[in-house]
Amino acid sequence: MAADQVVDPARLPRWPVLLALIALVASAFAVPWNHDEGQYVAATALVGRGLIPFRDFAYLQTPLQPFILAPLELAMPGWLYLGSRLANAAAVAVALMLLGRTAAVLAGDRRAGIAAVLLALVTDSVLFAGSVARNDALPFLFLVIGLERLYAVKDVGAGRAFIAGLAVAAAASTKISYAFPTAAIALQAAWACRRGDRPALALLAGSALATIPTLILFLLAPAQFLFGSCITAWTRSRPGRN
Repeated sequence: MAADQVVDPARLPRWPVLLALIALVASAFAVPWNHDEGQYVAATALVGRGLIPFRDFAYLQTPLQPFILAPLELAMPGWLYLGSRLANAAAVAVALMLLGRTAAVLAGDRRAGIAAVLLALVTDSVLFAGSVARNDALPFLFLVIGLERLYAVKDVGAGRAFIAGLAVAAAASTKISYAFPTAAIALQAAWACRRGDRPALALLAGSALATIPTLILFLLAPAQFLFGSCITAWTRSRPGRN
């Protein structure tokens, strides 16, 4: 493919992203405790102290988030819960910025980007992701990074495709439900590889690389990993379950 060529609608103004960040931070302070937050804050604290998910303690998701947020345990002792909420608010704000840019490029009009940011911000799932200390914000950010790398340019080079692969696989390694869009993107890339498409090969390479840490944790405690990240998630999602 040709070298990356960024389609150049006018750059997004700053105010939609600043508005989103202010709203998310305010919500992070205002939203009541959610019962699921405990496992994520506790897992981050334990990883920050050198323990390993699944091998040393139960964890009911794919395991990347505690490792990403573990430095907060050292940087904000005693304030990890609030720090995790604020980190998630920032992650969603960055995701909205990238989402807006991608929408503006695809539409060729920055008004589409502004609309995308504002419409996403007022959806319950996005606002909730940026308000609590769960594992909703980081995979959302990773998926949006992957989409921005793939769709915010006219021609996708191998470098952008590699980063996209890293990002979408990181999303699945943070929240198991993101395995579905990750698999769809990877299958599309695998199909393109039949034509010797270098960016598609780069995307698959990035995805494989980002999966290695999760694979290592699986090998350390396979039964615990499958129970925590797959069986429990499937059980909780069954229709009719109270």
